[in-house]
Amino acid sequence: MFPTDPTSVQQLRHADLVAADQYRLSHRSDSSDAGDKPRFLRMFHHHAPNRPVIDGSLELFVGLDRQQLDRLALHFSFVEVNDGASLARQGDPAREFVVVLSGQIGVSLDGLALAVFDRGAQFGALPLLDGAPGRFSRASFDVLEPATIAIADRSQFFDILKNFPVVGQRIVQIAEVRRAYLRGHADARALAADRDTAPFPVHLLEQV
Repeated sequence: MFPTDPTSVQQLRHADLVAADQYRLSHRSDSSDAGDKPRFLRMFHHHAPNRPVIDGSLELFVGLDRQQLDRLALHFSFVEVNDGASLARQGDPAREFVVVLSGQIGVSLDGLALAVFDRGAQFGALPLLDGAPGRFSRASFDVLEPATIAIADRSQFFDILKNFPVVGQRIVQIAEVRRAYLRGHADARALAADRDTAPFPVHLLEQV
């Protein structure tokens, strides 16, 4: 879904710029194996008070029966996030696969509003599939309204691909569509900018 409401686009743009400024002021080192908990859990420290039931009507999980859905839920942690929170910054290390269960997540690329992810959307698969050195966030993700998200760390993510092949196939297909989009975006930016000074993803074109 692409944002059509000018207010949503403005909020997303503002949130991304503010977060980018904060990141530049307090840039942190972040090793690839820091901590055992997924980064989102370390950031927010509050799980959903009642473990959500994964809904089989979500496009990603269509076709799974109740028993399969309950087994799948064991591969996720569930977190509630408030509006205004920054889930990921473009170019940051990426270690989690995320499914949006409720709320809205704004997506921006190179500081420009790109899309609004709502119930059923997923992100984070592409960096995990690529592995090092490509394990970085391809876009920025900001919470536009309070949301509940399901998070799988790297190990849980690959367990999902192995144990739920139908879901895994859908995840990979979506990741490849996004890879193609990013490659096209990077190619277009490369034509209009100096590769040595242009912002992500132009200077990481070979890794996209």
